[in-house]
Amino acid sequence: AVGTRARSASFVVVVVALVGALATAWPGRAGARPLGAAEPSVQRCPLTGLAAPASQVERPAVAVRVSNSPDALPQTGVAGADVVVETLVEGGLTRLVAVFHCSPVAIAGPVRSARSDDARTVAAYAGLLAFSGANEAVGWELARSATRLVSEATVGDHVYRDPAGSLDVNSVRADLSGLRDLATTLGLKEPFPRFRFGDVQSPSSPASFVSLYFGDTLVEYRWHSGFWRRSQDREPFLDAQGRQVTARNVLVQEVDAFASPALRDSIGTPSPVFDLVGPGRALLFRDGRVVIGTWSQPTPGDLVFRTQRGALMSLARGRTWVEMVPSGIGDLKGTISYR
Repeated sequence: AVGTRARSASFVVVVVALVGALATAWPGRAGARPLGAAEPSVQRCPLTGLAAPASQVERPAVAVRVSNSPDALPQTGVAGADVVVETLVEGGLTRLVAVFHCSPVAIAGPVRSARSDDARTVAAYAGLLAFSGANEAVGWELARSATRLVSEATVGDHVYRDPAGSLDVNSVRADLSGLRDLATTLGLKEPFPRFRFGDVQSPSSPASFVSLYFGDTLVEYRWHSGFWRRSQDREPFLDAQGRQVTARNVLVQEVDAFASPALRDSIGTPSPVFDLVGPGRALLFRDGRVVIGTWSQPTPGDLVFRTQRGALMSLARGRTWVEMVPSGIGDLKGTISYR
């Protein structure tokens, strides 16, 4: 009797296993795959933490200097960047470094000129920077860095004018597909996983509104329906399709900013230079809360954000805007407030 029960139990196990296998392979079943089909290769994007095909993850990231002056709005492609870094330029205006990795965006612009600190800023996220041009001093500074440089003067049409031959400063565009191919040819690999992703850390405080002032540019974010919604100079910040630009994370990197004694723009206004070594204060806004900590970047590619307790900051999965706001220490000052 014992042997009969054992054989019966074995038979039941075999039948259950066969039924399970048939349910998995049977055509028309929900979630079924054809027999012999390979599992889709899905990985995590290092700059957003989102799932994506391996073909998107295992490719270089490219960065583009994009104008943010009022006459350049709305921009092309910025809303879909994996990471956007906003920095101060002359006259209290700001300019963006838009980083594209897993993002499917094809074109970005308007592309504008580089700044002396761009190599250190970009090194944390990408190995290649596209820009429209640079004055001689900035050009020499960038040339000493490890960042690969592509400009309107570089051979090829990776940075081009639309329409062709236009003299409008806002007509310059970047071909992101071409830049990625070029970066691959140059031997660049996928970016380092700069951020950690996970739950909100302690201590944190409620925050649903962020206000950042750069001297002549006011940037605001409001938390609504799972995203930070960006405004600039008290107007919704829209993309080329008329949609308000959003982010899952607003990461404020407070930096000491100084007026350069040597670098000036075309009308003689001193260019800002930054202390990008740190340490400095960092504020992470995510999920309607704020986590306060610090940042440091002892070498160009080693930017780290930590909580007050010393742990790596944990971001929400999705796009991040890094706001490089001037502190109250240098010649050029900004303000940070939230509630």
